[in-house]
Amino acid sequence: MNQLVSVSVKTVEQVLLADGWHSIKTGTFEIGELAFVTSDARFVGPDRGPQGVQWRETDGSLVTCPLPAVLAIKSA
Repeated sequence: MNQLVSVSVKTVEQVLLADGWHSIKTGTFEIGELAFVTSDARFVGPDRGPQGVQWRETDGSLVTCPLPAVLAIKSA
């Protein structure tokens, strides 16, 4: 029987992508449907998008990527 492996999004501190570890500003990690929008927030793209993650780096920059790009997560 498989066990559920759970990670609280509020405790994610770092994410490993192909280019290395990314440090996350506390409380900014989110997971959801990846969607593209116009400058006035109108949805653009297919009806259902793939799962994605998004966060603010400690320098304030915003990172968004498809969920499968995440190789590992460090959390508190």
